[in-house]
Amino acid sequence: MNFFFGFKNEFIRSELTIPKFNFQGEKIDNTYKVFSAEILNKSWKIDQTQINEDDNFFKIDQSEINNKKIFFLSNNKELKIDKNNQGFLNTLFNFNSFTDNDLVQFRSNLKIFNSKGGFSSYQSDYNHNLCRQGGNILSPISPLLNKNADENFIIFRNILLEPDNNNFKYYFICLKSEKILDQGFITTNKSNEIKVDNSLIKDSVFLFTENILGIPIFVTVDNDHISMEHTHPPHQYILTKDNFDLVKKIKNKFKEIVLSQ
Repeated sequence: MNFFFGFKNEFIRSELTIPKFNFQGEKIDNTYKVFSAEILNKSWKIDQTQINEDDNFFKIDQSEINNKKIFFLSNNKELKIDKNNQGFLNTLFNFNSFTDNDLVQFRSNLKIFNSKGGFSSYQSDYNHNLCRQGGNILSPISPLLNKNADENFIIFRNILLEPDNNNFKYYFICLKSEKILDQGFITTNKSNEIKVDNSLIKDSVFLFTENILGIPIFVTVDNDHISMEHTHPPHQYILTKDNFDLVKKIKNKFKEIVLSQ
């Protein structure tokens, strides 16, 4: 099962387009609709989303999107919301018949744009398997951001099954000097905005998160043009059988740097 999300700040809005077919091109059940989940009073409030749609796509307008809300496909039968609890849930379950055993169930197109006509988009989803608390994200930033641009920032999206808003640390760490150059907090169940000073965009500087998983999306704005890039987990770039062990050693090095300062 996949969740979908958007982002907004003072200057940028977003839209989502969700296909009515799976990755193999097969049409989904015509009873499926788009539902949203948002934390309210320490519970998940589930609502059917107001959307535009045609024969092939659900289209979620910017007016429905904020940095806390997530979306998913389901129908009234599989969702099993008890009318007595008025659509509130204590945890997020698998709300449709597509399981995590499938390689890809649904993708969406996430488009971000500004008032000047600049925009960028890419295929976006948040797999149910990522919805757990522990873990670390490690990503280089120089291949994904532009140190000569007007503005650089990272959208960091986290989704947990429980309706919690907890804070965790992120760091910009220089591996060459073994120093923390900048740090701050990101919040669970939110599309966070991490500002990146252009001076940080160097080959030896990495984004590292402590005890929180999520999807980092790298955004560059220059002359009102927008570039949006994403990356993959480090082990996918290492073409040896011991790739997971190597990544574990690398992450342990970054953990040591954090603990030493």
